Amino acid sequence: MLSILEPECQAHVFQYIPVQNRTHNTTYCLEETSNTNLFDRRIRKLFSPYHFSYEVVRRATFDSWTYDYINKDELAKAGFYCLKRKDHVQCYFCKGIVGVWEEGDRPLLEHEKHFPNCPLVQGLLTSNVPLVTEVEESNNLNAVLNKYLMRMLEGSQLPVPYSSLQKDSCRGNFPGFAYPTFQSRERRLHTLTKWPKDDVPSPEDIADAGFFYAGIADFVLCYYCGGGLFNWSKEDDPHKDHLKYYSHCPLVAYQSCPLKRNDSGLNILKPEEEDLLLQYPISQKLLDIGLSRCSIKNALKDHLEKYSFLPSTFMDCTNVVVEWEDKNRRKIIHEETDNVIEDSCDAGRSSKTNIEKTSESSNSSDSNKGLF
Repeated sequence: MLSILEPECQAHVFQYIPVQNRTHNTTYCLEETSNTNLFDRRIRKLFSPYHFSYEVVRRATFDSWTYDYINKDELAKAGFYCLKRKDHVQCYFCKGIVGVWEEGDRPLLEHEKHFPNCPLVQGLLTSNVPLVTEVEESNNLNAVLNKYLMRMLEGSQLPVPYSSLQKDSCRGNFPGFAYPTFQSRERRLHTLTKWPKDDVPSPEDIADAGFFYAGIADFVLCYYCGGGLFNWSKEDDPHKDHLKYYSHCPLVAYQSCPLKRNDSGLNILKPEEEDLLLQYPISQKLLDIGLSRCSIKNALKDHLEKYSFLPSTFMDCTNVVVEWEDKNRRKIIHEETDNVIEDSCDAGRSSKTNIEKTSESSNSSDSNKGLF
């Protein structure tokens, strides 16, 4: 058994899945399929590295896994995704790598043995979104998050790219590009130096199709539209797949059709789903430090509807809620100021009208006096 603790793996970006039958290009909704059937489909489309916190996404990376003596479902449940380097797998939460599996090994036990400090192994707060059974689906936040992800990604819209790269100084010069830093083919090729070796297209083909490597599994992102693909095979054509899954991307469509980006959160949560956001483990900690239920629920709702995932750490969640409160406090103050100004204007207009009426009345009285 080989174990390695690799330093920060997601080196390039932290940023936004229809479940498709690759042969017939048919879209399936999570609500209509069991977990087992869902695993039988080949998932390709993905928007963000943060989505690897979903068990269903991690499980999809094992589609070409040939080591049948190690259970793929158990690997994904234990936090692992496939690296496509022999039998090596990596934990999304602690970045630990495990390989050279032997028959009889149990993924969770090996995870605990080699990386006992992993937050998932220790049962600490994480952004893990496990799959749930049909019995567990009622009033369950994880069921809502899985279904919401499917609902959002079945549409043609892209979420807003979420990445520290969006603060790049060139962002303002290229507002139409999701990741302007990677316009250069050489830059994109540089990200592919650690590209998986087994059963994937060449780095040159990936870069030529406008993709750069996001540093996790075999997940790549388009610098122009921000759309991502993973779960590659040797026979895949990156350019054709780019056009197939992101037909609105001008880079591959060779046309000036506008990108449909989900800036305003058009995939709206249902009221009963919004309430379940308070079940998010980090939400409970935010309540403990005194943040309001209303602020937490609305801030997480806005983040999920805009970016398609929830903040992954306590600090991220805290910042999201505080920023939401600050933004809405300013909005409320601005609205109140506008109302005061409007009331003042109304009062001024009313006063002016009364003065004019008084003046007219006075002039009329003086005129009448002159008649006698």
